[in-house]
Parts: sequence; structure tokens; C-alpha cells
Amino acid sequence: MRRRFISFVLAIIILIPLVPIPVFSNGLVKEIDVFMNNFRVQVEGKNFSHKEVFLYEGDIFVPMKDFGKALGLGVNFNSNKRALTLNSNNKLRFNDNSKYPIAYQRGYEIEVKERLMDNISQEIRDFLRDTKSKSSSKDIDLKTIRAGFSGIEITLDGKKIFLDGEPLLYSDDVYLPLTSLSPYLYITPKLNDNVIDIDCNGVLKDKPKDTIYPSYYSIDELVKFREDLNNRYARELEELNKKKKIIMDVKIPYEEIKSLSDMERYLNRHLSKINDLNVDIDLRSGTGNWYYVEIDFSTRDNSRWRNLSRRDVEAYIWDIYVAISSLYDEEARIQGNIKRYVSFDTKAKNIVFSFMDSGLDMKSKVDPVFIGELLNKTLGKYGGEYFDYTARISGYDLELVITPSHSDYMERWSPSRKLDLLERINSEIRRYYPGLKVNGKVVYKDLESISFTIDDNKVRSTTLMADTAEYLNNRYGVLYTNGVRIPIKYSLNQVDNDNFKLMVDMDFSVSDSKWNTSSKDDLADLMNEVMKLIVDMWDANVFVQVFDKSQYLVYEYIVSQDTVQMVRANPSGGEVVEGSTVTLSTATNGSRIYYTLDGSMPTINSNLYTAPIVISSNTTIKAFAVRNGFKDSPVSTFEYTIVADDNMAIGLDSLRFDIGTLSPRFDRRESNYTLSLPYGTSRVKVTPTAGIGNITVNGTTVASGDSIDVNIDSNPINIIHTEPGKAKNRSYTINVKLEDKEESDVKLRSYSFNTLGYGIFSGQLTGNYSGHRVKLLSTTGSPYDEVSVDSNGEFEIVGFPIDFLSKLIGYKYKVVDSNGNVVDSGTLSQR
Repeated sequence: MRRRFISFVLAIIILIPLVPIPVFSNGLVKEIDVFMNNFRVQVEGKNFSHKEVFLYEGDIFVPMKDFGKALGLGVNFNSNKRALTLNSNNKLRFNDNSKYPIAYQRGYEIEVKERLMDNISQEIRDFLRDTKSKSSSKDIDLKTIRAGFSGIEITLDGKKIFLDGEPLLYSDDVYLPLTSLSPYLYITPKLNDNVIDIDCNGVLKDKPKDTIYPSYYSIDELVKFREDLNNRYARELEELNKKKKIIMDVKIPYEEIKSLSDMERYLNRHLSKINDLNVDIDLRSGTGNWYYVEIDFSTRDNSRWRNLSRRDVEAYIWDIYVAISSLYDEEARIQGNIKRYVSFDTKAKNIVFSFMDSGLDMKSKVDPVFIGELLNKTLGKYGGEYFDYTARISGYDLELVITPSHSDYMERWSPSRKLDLLERINSEIRRYYPGLKVNGKVVYKDLESISFTIDDNKVRSTTLMADTAEYLNNRYGVLYTNGVRIPIKYSLNQVDNDNFKLMVDMDFSVSDSKWNTSSKDDLADLMNEVMKLIVDMWDANVFVQVFDKSQYLVYEYIVSQDTVQMVRANPSGGEVVEGSTVTLSTATNGSRIYYTLDGSMPTINSNLYTAPIVISSNTTIKAFAVRNGFKDSPVSTFEYTIVADDNMAIGLDSLRFDIGTLSPRFDRRESNYTLSLPYGTSRVKVTPTAGIGNITVNGTTVASGDSIDVNIDSNPINIIHTEPGKAKNRSYTINVKLEDKEESDVKLRSYSFNTLGYGIFSGQLTGNYSGHRVKLLSTTGSPYDEVSVDSNGEFEIVGFPIDFLSKLIGYKYKVVDSNGNVVDSGTLSQR
């Protein structure tokens, strides 16, 4: 999944704008149009001789004989068997602890983020200049070639691999799509004009000493550098996307918002009018991520209110919602009213309106000619295909006809890709007519049309739902469990606009002796993946039922967009060997899991799940998951019975801490604990004892009865006891929990930060700052300097590192009180 995602993202960013349109002929040989641009391929900055390289169907295709030789790969093609064999000479065989895949992953993510930030910055610049991005003025070198397509099977180091693009035969060589192949080879292609440079990430080829990472020769240092840079880019990209959304979608200035009052002032400055109606906005916070928006205007302006349409009001409220969610709280949900005329509320990803007392006409002047021109301009070319859009009004609705230039090309798209186009159409129309219902058709020349509707901000199509079910049958049509292959058939139906029902039939009876607890887990894993795909594609709640061949209900579950999905455990219960670990997870990304080990009901004050749970005694785990803006998941229960393991170390005799409270009381067979410490504690002294064997605390060897200072930033604390003659170690996990701090009124009121020529950081605190100090650190936590504030709350730090790497990593500050407690912190930028 990750490989497909990364390849897709990079292909979209780098290649899609250049995609030519394929032309097909009959048989195994096809005539195709490819984009030749005299592409040159380099490996780690070094040129090598190769046959021509070209762009086709959104990917760069490379000749494997030359390309493989440059990378040190063995390449062998058996034309009779249509089999291509690639051999890395064991360079791609990693153990589970290898950091080379991580280095590759981070390098790929950095490349994607850099291009995204460049593209977004250019979009914003063009928008502010009121110009459109112009395509390159270079001549497009299109060439028609004859290529062979014959289902070539590819193996790498003895394992079959599957690429998103189909391999082709050309010029007496096998050509493979580069961005689809890259994840398997742990390489990162970078396209600059017509030069494609391959970064091998220290895997297939060692990195030369004169690269951009001159001081990072070890894989550990390379990973650390890329982790830091990737995290920094992630923050910058998030801010840039917010800026783009505000400037280009809402068309108001971007500002940094730090408080709810800042947000209210911003709205009243930049969204103080609905067309020519002056309004006043009152913004208040509610529970969780809810915000109440009350909008008022003078009774003298009632005539201007009556001149508005409902769509004017809907578009205005959407602008308020986008501003709040982009600048202040990305999980925000709003509700409120405009006088007593209109009320609005957030449901799932949509805003619903009530105009009962508005006096506004539901009809507004929809210009179908404008919509047709808009779509032909913005989506006339999409995914390598050309489209023509024709729109007309029918009653209150819009009828839209979409005609692709090559029916057979779009027909080969996946259901997800077709839906993506319809979602883009919805997005474009909603910018100008937020509540407009669309009844549409994609009309093929010789094939069945795709009918669809867009209503309540949701795209629906019975044709594409049937295609989705067929896609599920092809991709997830078999369950493999306990050595058994179980065929599965899917049927997807729409209950209403918000809810779908998925019926699943297994050609297998659960009364068979081969069906057991692990089979249920395998089925649940498969269904979770299927349901996530449907929810992501269709923006709907999904109710699923799975039946065996006797129509016995095996599995039933509901995935709601408003509710975090249930916590699952692996293993899910039963007898486990002492010292086994249990992994908790939920399919809802961005969620936090809380759990208990004594069978009590968990709350947000219970243990926060951060690592697999070690089971050393009979245990009942209860867990639930939370995410801002969602309803909490139901509580899941998992029961485990211990089977003694004579091959495990006996464990510690005692475990003491110089401060705090350990819960539960220490027992050598119990593996999981919580250590509660006073707020502001930064270190704790750990003293373990054992009559036999060796002890390590966070990887450091400690003699029995000796003490070791541990920085609590390394939470949790991991202690391992090993015993001679015993193959298994006994592990203890201590989750550190700090008590709540007392609120401080000390803040950094203003500051000046300069790294041009000489490092200077100065500023002034506000509040009761007596005895406080200001620390300057790198964003990775490395300390540079700290000073005390004077009687006016002022301070100055000078002479800190301002070299290239330090600037690249970034700077942050901390304000600490006389007890060392952090009362304020943040990142620093030039000002």
C-alpha cells in the first residue's frame, strides 16, 4: 500500500502534466504516442550510456539492460516465457532492524514535499499576479512507436513484483515504469528539465563523498538528517497549504492565528460582508472542536438581505468554515445562525442549512454556459484524457454531459480514478454554486454511459458502485487463512445518500474444523481494508455483513464517518505464552488509543497506547480510541490466559524509583506499569535488582542494586532482564505520566530573531517572570544557550550557531521558571 501511494504521489507531481494520449492497434503490438525529450538518466550524479527514455501514461519508461547495469543489477529476460528476472546480489535483502528502507522512505518523502512546496508557492505567486501557470514553451517531441505488450512477469531476488504500469518491449529491451519500480529498488528519481538523477539512498550504490550530505557517511546519521528535514518540511507544507486555501479558495489574506479572539477579529476584518450586506460575527468555542458562529446585521439592511440568494449565504458560511479550519483548528465543526433567518450545522464533512425563516428565494441565477466553460478550462484535460463538458438547467438542477475524446482509454480507469474526476467537478462547481444539485452522464461512443448525481456535496453513481464491487471481487476476492483459500463475493448497495451496505458471501462453512480464532482475525483484517477503501472512495458510512455458504452471519460491523473505528488486538485473545506481546490498532488514522489491564473501563486518563503490551499474567485489556472531531469508538475487550514459559528469564527481584508513584505495585511477572511524577520532573533515578542475570535500562547495562539517571523524554522506560541458559528475556515497560501543571501567565510577548551574519535572539516576557530563564535550542532539542531575564523581563542570546545545517534544522525556544518547569515554548523564524 505504501509503495503504491508513494509511486502515485510522485508520478502526479512530476509527470502527469506531460502525459500523452495512447493510440491502440490490435494484437500484442500497439502503436503508442510517447513523449521524447532527450531524457538523460544519471545514477548518483554520474552519466551512463543508455537507449532512449520516454514518457508514457504518466511514467518514465527506462530500458532495463542499461539501467540495471548502471545500478549493479543482474537483468535477464526469457522471451519464450515472457519473464524478466532482476537480481540485486542480496543488496535488497534487509533484516527487520535495517535502517536502509527508512533512509529511502524519508528521502522519497522529502523529494515529494519539496516539489509540492515549489508547486504551491508558484500557484500562489501566479494567483496573486492574476496570471495562470503557463506550460513550457519548449516544443513537445511526440513520437509514435510500436511496442510489445505481452504480460511480462517480473521477479526481483526470487520474488514476484507488480508494477502499476504495464512493462513493454521496445528496441530489443524490456522497458519498465520508473516511478512504479523505484520503491522496490529503494531508489529516488529526481527530474530536473530532461535529466533524471537516481538517488540510491546508500543501498544499491554507495553515496559518493561529495554529495549534499558531506558529513553523513553512516546510515544512522543519514536517517537522522532526513528524519529532521522531513519533519521540518511537513510543518512548512502544512502552513503553505493553509495559506493556499485561504488565498486562492476563500480569496482573503493569510494570517497566523494563535487564539480564538484572533480568529474572530480576522473574520470581522476579511469576511465582514455577504455581497454588499455588512455583518458582524461573534465566534465562541463549544465542547471539543465545536464553535458557535452568530452573525448579525442592522435592521436597516433588511432590503440588502432580501437581495441575496440562498447560494450566496451558503457560499459565505463555507468561507467562514474554511477560514476557521485552515487557520485555527483543522478539526473544527461549526454551528450557528444569521439572526433568526438561517441556521447551519456541521454533519460529517458537510454543512447543512435551514432557511425556514429566511425569506430568501431558493432559486438563484445559475449560468450553465459559465459552468461549461469553467469545466472545459479547468478539467478539459485530466489524467491524460481530454473531455468536453456541456451543461444546461433543468428545473432547479443542473444537467451535465461529459464526453471523453477516447472512450476506451477512460474505460480502463479504476473506479477510484473515475470518482476522482467527478469529485473535482463537484469542487469546481461548488466554488460558485455551493448547493446546486447536478445530474450528470459520462457519455462513451460505443460503451454504456456512467450516470451520476452530485447532491449534498456527495458524488453518487450506481454504475460506479457496480464497478467498485467488481474491483473488490478482483482485488479482495480471496481470503487466505490457515492454509485455506476461501473465495469471496461482494455486493455494494446504496441505502441513502449517506449510507452504504456491503454484503459479503464466503464459499466456505465456518463449521469446518479449519475455521478458528485466527481465521476470524484474518477476515476482520481483510474487511477493515475493504471498508476503509469504500469509505475513502465514496465518503459514506458502511454497514457490512459477511455470511458463510450456509448463510450463517459470520461478521457484522458499521464504519461511521463520525465515529472512530473499534480498537483491534493482535492476537485477539485466548491462551498466550508468558511474555507475549499484544498490538492494538484502529483503522481511523490520527487516533489515540487508551487502555486498561485490569478489566476496568478505560478513560482518557488511562494508559495511552504507544508500544506493544507485554502479557506476563492473566490479563483483560479494555481499550477505546479517540480523535478530535469524531465520536469515541466503542470499548473493545480482549482476554488472555497465560501459559507458563520455562525458557524465560525469572525477572527482577525489585524495582525502585527515587521519586513518584509506581502503579501497580512491582511484581516480577507483571510487565506494564505507570510511574506518576510531579509536573516539571525531567529525570528520575531507577534502581533495579536481580539475584541472577543481567539488566539493561533503555539499552544501558546496569549492575544489580546500582542506580541510573533516566531522562523522562525517553518515555516509556524499558527494562530488560536476561538470564544465562534462558532463550527469552523478561521485559518491563514503565509509562511515565506527569501530573498536570499549574497555569502560568508568563509568555514571550515579543522577540527579534536574526541569523544573517551573526546570531541574535532577544525579546521580552510578560507576566510574573521573576526568576525565569529563556533557553535557545535546535528544533531537534540540542541546547545552544540560556539566559536569565532582567527586572523588565528582557533578555538577549547572541553568538549561537548559524551555519547551513543549523538553519536547515531550525530553532526553538523554551521559557522555564525557577523550578525548571517549561511555561512557554515555540519555534523561531526571522523577524
